[in-house]
Amino acid sequence: MNEVSGSTIQANADWNLLYKMGAVSALLYIIVAELFPLALVFVANYDFTLEGRALLDLISEQRLWWILVQGPVMGANVLIMVFFLALYPALKDVNKSLAATGAMFGISSQVLFIAYFPVVNGLAYMGDRFAEAATEARRIELAAGAEALVAQNNAYGPSEIVLALGVLFVSLVMLRGVFPKWMGWLGIVSALAAPVSALFLLPLIGAAYLWWWLP
Repeated sequence: MNEVSGSTIQANADWNLLYKMGAVSALLYIIVAELFPLALVFVANYDFTLEGRALLDLISEQRLWWILVQGPVMGANVLIMVFFLALYPALKDVNKSLAATGAMFGISSQVLFIAYFPVVNGLAYMGDRFAEAATEARRIELAAGAEALVAQNNAYGPSEIVLALGVLFVSLVMLRGVFPKWMGWLGIVSALAAPVSALFLLPLIGAAYLWWWLP
C-alpha cells in the first residue's frame, strides 16, 4: 500500500468502524447477491429468455427457488450502499470531489436497482395466480399481463451505467490513495466493461450479463 502521512492515518482512524462495516458489507454482497443466486441459476439451468407464460409456469412450480434467486439480488443492494459510503472517508483526503461523486453515483445506482423489486414480486404474485387458475382463458390473461413485467425486468434502466460511473470515479481516486494500484485499475476496467456489456452482451444473454458487476 502507498505510504500516507501520520496525520492522515490518525484522521482516518475515526472512520475505522465504518471501514469495517463497508468491508463486511462488500463481502456479504458478493456471497448473498452474486455467488448464491448465480449458483442457483446454474443448478436449475435457468433460461433468461423465458417469456410470460413459460416464466409464470416456472415460478408457479418453483416459487421458493424464484424468491431465493431474486430476493437476495434485489435486497442485498443495501450492502453496497454501505460499501460506497465507507469509501468516501478513505478517499476524501486524496480528492473530495471525485470521492463524493463516486460514492453518490454508487449509492444512487443501488436505489435504482432496488426499484426492480416490485417487478419480480409482481411476477411471483402472478405465478401464484397462474397456479390457481381454473381455466385456460385465465392463464392466457395472466401470461399476457406477465409479458409487461418480463419486458421491464429485462429492459433495465440506467442503474448499471450509474454504477459504472461510481466505480470509475472512486477507482480514479484509488490510484493516488492508500489502496494498491491494482484495485484502482481493476475498478477502471470493470467500469469500462459496463457499456460494452450493455451494448453487446445484453442482446445475447439478457439479464445474465449483469454478472459483470462481480469484479
